[in-house]
Amino acid sequence: MVARLAADGHDVIGIDLRDDPHPPPGVRHVVADIRDGVVLGRAFAGADALVHCAAALPSYPVDQIRSITVDGTRTVLSAAHRARVPRVVHISSTAVYGLPQQVPTPEEHPREPVDPYSRAKAEAEEVCEEFRARGMCLPVLRPKTFLGPGRMGLFAMLFEWAEERRNFP
Repeated sequence: MVARLAADGHDVIGIDLRDDPHPPPGVRHVVADIRDGVVLGRAFAGADALVHCAAALPSYPVDQIRSITVDGTRTVLSAAHRARVPRVVHISSTAVYGLPQQVPTPEEHPREPVDPYSRAKAEAEEVCEEFRARGMCLPVLRPKTFLGPGRMGLFAMLFEWAEERRNFP
C-alpha cells in the first residue's frame, strides 16, 4: 500500500517494528512500536490521513496479541487525535465475526470472536467506536485475506511458485 500511495504522489511515512533498509521510493520509514505515543505523535504531525494496519498475528502469545492490537490501537488513535489527523482508516478483520451464520457476511453481522486474535480485533473496533463518538472520521475495514505482490509467509511462497509455473495443487 505504501508503495502505491507514494507512486501516486502522496508523501508517505511507514511505521514498523522492523527496519526497512530499502523502503519504496518516496516512502520515509520510521522504526517504532505502535504503543509508543511520543514517536507516533511526531510521525503523525501534519498528516492528512492515516491507515492503521498494525496488529499482532494469531500465533503471538495471548498477552502480546491484546497489548499490540488493542492497546496499540488506542495509542495510535490517541496520537492521531492529538496530531489532529483528519481521517484515520482502521484495518480490522473478518475474524471478528467468528463463525458467521451468513456467507457472504454483511457488515451488520454481530461480532462473535472465538479466539484471542479475533477478540482483540473486536475490542480494537470498540476502541475505534469510542474515538468515532468523539468526532474522529474513522471507517473500519474488515478484509478477509490480503493477496498479491509483497505478501509474506506461505502466500509469498505460493505466489512465487505460481510465477515460476510450478505444478502445485
